[in-house]
Amino acid sequence: HTHTLNVQSTNNNYLGQMWSRFSFLRTNVERVGSILGKRHSATTSPSSTSLSSTSMQSTPSFTIYAAFGLTVFSLSTLYAFQRSHKRKVCAAAPDSAKEWDYDWDGMSFSPKNTIRSFTLIRHGQYEHEVNPLDKVLTKLGKKQAKCTGQQLKSMDIEYDEIICSTMIRAKQTADIIVNELHDDTSDSDGEQTAIRSKAKRKKKSRPSIQYDANLNEGAPSCVIPERNDLRKSGFFKNLDEDSVRISEAFKTYIHRNDTDKDTHVLFIGHGNVFRYFICRVLQFP
Repeated sequence: HTHTLNVQSTNNNYLGQMWSRFSFLRTNVERVGSILGKRHSATTSPSSTSLSSTSMQSTPSFTIYAAFGLTVFSLSTLYAFQRSHKRKVCAAAPDSAKEWDYDWDGMSFSPKNTIRSFTLIRHGQYEHEVNPLDKVLTKLGKKQAKCTGQQLKSMDIEYDEIICSTMIRAKQTADIIVNELHDDTSDSDGEQTAIRSKAKRKKKSRPSIQYDANLNEGAPSCVIPERNDLRKSGFFKNLDEDSVRISEAFKTYIHRNDTDKDTHVLFIGHGNVFRYFICRVLQFP
């Protein structure tokens, strides 16, 4: 999320600023030079009245004056130059900030006091082929899906809905995960006994996978900051259609609970779609 920023450049008169600083410093340097000159005269022998003695008396005072003045003036000039090119960045005014929309899903006045939770799983690693049907899971991708299914099973959550996109890499991931959720043979002997005893106490029905093309990968919106690699790859070529489709998926599934019991929804899909869901729930721009 990127906050809205008002960026303004300072348009100071550089020459005028430099001259005013020089005039101020010149006055103060003259005072310092006068003081140093008087101190040097006081430490010089009164009998030295020749021209060479006079020159030697005035030279140290002038040298100190010039060296000190040039040093301070240089530092002041550098400071003024940096200040004149400095950019001021400030957050947007509070009045322009968008207020939180409590009715973001049209259910702010719902009497249900139950929870609807979501688990978002991105598909495993897949082959990057041109033909969409060839974008299948790699060996590593299948292993990733298997490990994910085992981890979900260890959480002991009974999912009321399992929703998946229609792209082949997501469907393969969903099949492997669901098999792991309801397969005891992959566990060790001790874990098998515990799971089977729990299954006797509470039989869990195997939920069917719902497929929805609105969850397919696409560009839900422009990316900030812009990524040239995505633009060149044609990722945004169907932006208008994809944004409407993915927004419709959000409205269909992502909302507060409308039943009398808590529900758990498992999504298996794609990273860009899930990022959009999360940003929209948090009401990021």
